[in-house]
Amino acid sequence: MGKPFVLFIINASLTESLVTGVELFRQQHGNCLDVKVFAIHDIEQEAVSNRSVSQSLEDADMVFLDVRGGGKAAGMCARILPKTDQPVAVLLGGSPEIMALLRLGSFSMKTIMERSAQRQTDSPRAGPNIAILQRLMNMVETGGSLLPFGKLKHARNWARMMRYWQHGVWVSRRSMGSSNQHLTSAA
Repeated sequence: MGKPFVLFIINASLTESLVTGVELFRQQHGNCLDVKVFAIHDIEQEAVSNRSVSQSLEDADMVFLDVRGGGKAAGMCARILPKTDQPVAVLLGGSPEIMALLRLGSFSMKTIMERSAQRQTDSPRAGPNIAILQRLMNMVETGGSLLPFGKLKHARNWARMMRYWQHGVWVSRRSMGSSNQHLTSAA
């Protein structure tokens, strides 16, 4: 068996710090992961082939997404990833369709996002409430630390990944890679 293949589809402004984090990870742990990064801008401008992105989404052992808004990248992820079974970590916000792709171990956002979409259809309020989502993440992180097993543990790991990613520094991204080696085996 080859090295695990980890795919990042992220905002172009973050690629340099991610590459730095991957290099630091490799210095500390060796070349134990095959990492590929696609910048959203490159996908939107077709600087990379759709086939290459599609194949990578299908083949990856784990996918990390920082896909904000719509566009080709969001459409490809929403079309391809539901047909796969690898873990998918949504690192920053995204549309309800992107959030529904989140799945780590026994935790998935698909049902939660479907319920949320139904509530929004029944209610005149538009869009998800960010304050409620932040409180939910805090509760999940705390609960997952107190009872670190099953869905709560996997949800806590996702909340931690999002926090690491939001800080936007290579040290956090290196730490995220180190602390999540076990996630690919938990799926």
